[in-house]
Amino acid sequence: MQLTGEGFILIQTEALDAQAQDELVVVAADVGGVSINEVTIDAVGPTFGEEVTRAAIEALVVFLLIVALFITWRFEWKMAVAALAALFHDLIITAGLFSAFGFVVTPATVIALLTILGYSLYDTVVVFDKVNENVELMHDKYTYTEIVNTSMNQVLMRSINTSLTSLIPVGALLFVGSFAFGAETLREFALALFIGIALGTYSSIFVAAPLLAIWKEREPDWQTASKRAKRRRRDDGAGAPEDAVVEEKPVAAAPSAPAVPGGAAARPPRKRKKRR
Repeated sequence: MQLTGEGFILIQTEALDAQAQDELVVVAADVGGVSINEVTIDAVGPTFGEEVTRAAIEALVVFLLIVALFITWRFEWKMAVAALAALFHDLIITAGLFSAFGFVVTPATVIALLTILGYSLYDTVVVFDKVNENVELMHDKYTYTEIVNTSMNQVLMRSINTSLTSLIPVGALLFVGSFAFGAETLREFALALFIGIALGTYSSIFVAAPLLAIWKEREPDWQTASKRAKRRRRDDGAGAPEDAVVEEKPVAAAPSAPAVPGGAAARPPRKRKKRR
């Protein structure tokens, strides 16, 4: 039960039969001090749920198709598959948490799910863009896994800071607005956003990037580059054997001028100028 700003009392229940609805109307009228005619009932049937589900699936398919085409055009199709894998990771875990804890799925929840997929995609594209940039600079000296690891380290703090700046207002909306002040209409929307943003940051770093690295390392070109990089690194790190002995030859001292009586050093002969 929730008191709205217009002076109405909103009561949300599970699906009830006709007799239970009549009893609820009588109780609500007695509690609110109004007549039975002033109590209205809005029932959400299975038809509405099917329409929302069908519309959500259609929107999700179109969204994923556009995402795959864009990443394939901008980078390559393997990065598109890795990004979609991260998106499904976020979607499945978010839906699993809603199902496990029995949270209500509303149209606002569907909007939140599409929003967090876009957020997760943004974070993944940032990582892939840095990987693509480092491949051009480091492909001669490092393996693809090392390039991906370096790229993730370079964008890690950026991803964490971006996530925190998004989680703080969403968390305030969820915990303060929903639980503390009773704004239950925002609970499902804020909850889906909060879970999705955290999962999107995690999946872009720990799901999409490692999956791409494992896949690319199996390519013949990168296997050859990996062997070449390891060979070059081994050659550069090889030094002289520890038991090698370096012999130092004595350097012959320059001949000194003969000494003169009295201990003074002999002066070189003076050059005479020719007279004309």
